[in-house]
Amino acid sequence: MANIIEITSTSHPGVEVFSTMTEAQLRQQIEQECGLFIAESPKVIHVALQARYTPTALLCERKHIEGDAKDIIERCGDIPIYTGTRETLKTLTGYTLTRGVLCAMRRPQLPTVKEICDRAKRIVVIKGVVDTTNIGAIFRSAAALGIGPKDLIEDLNTFGLLFETLCVRDLRVFADALGGTVYHFRDKNGLECDAVIHLKNGNYGLVEIKLGGDTLIEAGALTLTSLAGKIDTTKMKKPAFLMVLTGVGDLAY
Repeated sequence: MANIIEITSTSHPGVEVFSTMTEAQLRQQIEQECGLFIAESPKVIHVALQARYTPTALLCERKHIEGDAKDIIERCGDIPIYTGTRETLKTLTGYTLTRGVLCAMRRPQLPTVKEICDRAKRIVVIKGVVDTTNIGAIFRSAAALGIGPKDLIEDLNTFGLLFETLCVRDLRVFADALGGTVYHFRDKNGLECDAVIHLKNGNYGLVEIKLGGDTLIEAGALTLTSLAGKIDTTKMKKPAFLMVLTGVGDLAY
């Protein structure tokens, strides 16, 4: 029988995994042997269950208990099923849920070094990486594509795209540690900002990511000041900072 728990408060015991805990905290502080992650939307949760990931708690709107989440609930045994109105869940998570369903799931036990080496054809050793989410960016950025340093230096357009991806990835890691989120901004007139770092307390900063010399850095600074000048500070806070993130010059990324 489903263990359905009605919540009316964001401080209800057990729902902190869906609200106040960052990805890093879920990974490191809960069930430290392997940690947790949050799967969002019925389709993603179904895929995870099919891959034999273990669910530990579910959060969904009331209407989805007999709707989109019905099959999921039947497959999840007696784990707690937290439910409430859309407004309550939005207050809890900070955003409207995709299809109204979230599932906390246990991360799989990692294989041993021996198990990896026994079936590997090539082994890459990466030193000094403090967050495992950066490993994917390291591989995607160049090595997996067979691209060397000289190729990138001679094609700054491609290098710039890879550089921006790396920067946004790292900004997300740092923002997540502070309970923040990174967005991209573009208005109807085409004025855009590569990254907006927003914290839960309402503070935010604007970031332009530029690679290629002083001219592009100055262009990034001009974009930031132009955007900051259009913000109606009677309705929202002014930016806490404006930053051009770069890989050249006296200060480099």
